Amino acid sequence: MGVHIVNTGDERGRIVIADKDMPKGTPVICDPAFAVCPFPEHKKRMCARCLRYHNKRLDVHCGTCNQAWFCGDECEGCAMAAPHDALCPALAHLTSARFDKQVIAMLRLILEILYRTAVPDGEGQASVDGFNQLVYATEPSVEELTELKKPFELLRVAVKSCSWHDTSALPLDLSEGTLHRMFSQIECNSFGLLSPRGGLVGHALHRAVAMLNHSCAPNCAVDDQDPRLMTVSTVLDVVAGQELNISYIDLRQPVAARRRLLQRQYHFTCMCERCLEELKQGKSDHSATNPVPEGCSRYAEDDAFATLSLQSAIKLMNPKSLKTELKTLGESTQGSKKELMARLTAARLRNGNT
Repeated sequence: MGVHIVNTGDERGRIVIADKDMPKGTPVICDPAFAVCPFPEHKKRMCARCLRYHNKRLDVHCGTCNQAWFCGDECEGCAMAAPHDALCPALAHLTSARFDKQVIAMLRLILEILYRTAVPDGEGQASVDGFNQLVYATEPSVEELTELKKPFELLRVAVKSCSWHDTSALPLDLSEGTLHRMFSQIECNSFGLLSPRGGLVGHALHRAVAMLNHSCAPNCAVDDQDPRLMTVSTVLDVVAGQELNISYIDLRQPVAARRRLLQRQYHFTCMCERCLEELKQGKSDHSATNPVPEGCSRYAEDDAFATLSLQSAIKLMNPKSLKTELKTLGESTQGSKKELMARLTAARLRNGNT
């Protein structure tokens, strides 16, 4: 839709460039979900077929794996159609998994991507290549290697229980290094799924939108109300040859807080013009006054979204990281992970450190 991808050869990696002038409000990308996964506690309310979220528990589910629920006559009739019929044997292995819900969601997304690698869709190899091009954090920590060892062992067993594992059009690489790369690609590029009430209920991977880099003064905004299709439109006038970008975080925060969150969640230090200008003006430790582009008000002015962004980032932290930061802030490190997350959320909001 009037854009192309350029490999810059520097730390920015691949960027999306406008091929033509685009007035404010121009649709840029319409990107169907490549892989979607609700968190375990929400799987009974999100239809595995149409992805609609319901306020009440759904009635129809797969009795084999107990991992997929469906709504309506049409969805019920497709309950055992691809890809669920192909993934069902593997999903059954996750029924009794006792890992963190974020890890389970990641395993399910990796599982679906491996299936699409083994059985390419109508896009053929391009479908898989689009995922493989996504950037990721290059070196996993020792802590991550240890934490993911058992989940990856379970994933290998799950994949090998599926018929497509032996009939794959492409050899499936289930090595530790490849699975870590896929985990990191999903972690760095997936988007949060929100319920109608605004709560985080899972993850979705949109390959084309994930190619867009972050800016703290973006010229595009994302409409993610439909988990099946994510759209991006310009919020400023864009000229041909200009890079298109979106915001990954709440834009109201001061530059130091924005940079900390981006480094912690996406593993990069933001060097956008807004950040550099605010650092130059000495605004790193108090609320920024630079205006946020019109059209991005959801990120800039919505207190509920700001809190949700903070909660989403904290949910990605493991218990050890939660305790380390709580200890640094002088807070208690006792209690369940849920209690630790609530305590850290409250502490950061009190300190204005999001």
